[in-house]
Parts: sequence; structure tokens; C-alpha cells
Amino acid sequence: MLKGLYRHYQSDKLVFYMIASFQKKEKGLEHQEKMPRGIVTPENLKTEMEILDDVFKNKPDNIKDTRHRGRAIEFRPIKPRDITMLKNEDPLQLLWLKTSAKTDLDPIMNQALLAYASDYTILDTALMPHGISIFQKDIQVASLDHSIWFHDSNFDINDWTLYSQKSPKTSGNRGFAEGMLYSYEGNLIATVAQEGMIRKMPTF
Repeated sequence: MLKGLYRHYQSDKLVFYMIASFQKKEKGLEHQEKMPRGIVTPENLKTEMEILDDVFKNKPDNIKDTRHRGRAIEFRPIKPRDITMLKNEDPLQLLWLKTSAKTDLDPIMNQALLAYASDYTILDTALMPHGISIFQKDIQVASLDHSIWFHDSNFDINDWTLYSQKSPKTSGNRGFAEGMLYSYEGNLIATVAQEGMIRKMPTF
């Protein structure tokens, strides 16, 4: 196994550290947690943008309008939250994701895009028991630590991937969440863990 510490800079400023380990493929014991069953398929769900279009028909005051931002990844939540009338919910969330446009990718870029996609939405799971959302203007959130373990490289992010998320704890202005990414056929591709900053900003 090969390990490395990497630093990423933008405009001569350190943006993040990354610790990565690499392993050659080996055969051995195998098992996995099964993909949730009886869920709605992505073909029968609205896209994130369609959901936001519905939300902003009523011009809500305290919701961030992020529709102008480009989306490299398309998300389709299985049970969309009503971000205009939020309620306290269990910190569990399921959604489908894939690239917004089909792209030819080598295996490394395929994994890189899945890692990028895994950072989206997961911290919102830590807000669900509190009846708040990352879309609110008075909520400040940021990823602090994000880890991903790839269990299988035989996947294509151009195809639908299920993201199962849960949050076991939020405290001290920090939320912790975990996620599992499954192929459409039910193969567990990767596992994710994230700690993020969550702050409710004062209103004046």
C-alpha cells in the first residue's frame, strides 16, 4: 500500500491537505451492507433544479437561490424536504446522483468526480432533526474533514448512483454525517464520513 500527503494551493494560498492511500487489487473475503430496498427509481423523481423552481414560485424570503450555479452533478432526492416549511425529521436521507452530462472519464477522474459529488448534501442530513436546512440564509455551513473509502473501482458516475446518508451526532456547532454510495445494481462502491461546521447566524 502506498500513502501520500498532498497540499493544494490557489493563488499561493493553502486550500486543503489530502491524505491518500493506494492499493493494488487483491482477492479476498467479501461482504457488504445491502442497498436499501423498495425505493423510488431516479426516472420517477424530480431533479434538484425542478424542486427549486417549485420552491421559488412563491418567492420565499429566507431561502438561498442557488439555481444560477452550474451543476456538474445532477441530484434527485427520493423524499425531498419542503425547505419552506421545515420540520424536525430523523437524520436519514436518500438520493440519486450522476453527472449532469455524459462525459468520457478515465478511472481516476471517475473516482475524483464521485468524491466531489459525495461532499454535496451530506451535511444537510445533520440539520434534519433541528428543522433547518443549508438553503436558509441564516445558516452557515462548511466541510471541515471529509473522508471517502473506495471499495470498488468498477463503476461509472455517468450512471445513477444511490447515496444513503445518516447523521449520528450534531453538537458544538459541528455536525457529523456518514454516507454509502451504491451502484444502480446495488454494489457498494464507497463509504463517506464528514465533519462540518454548522452555525446559525444572528438575524438583525
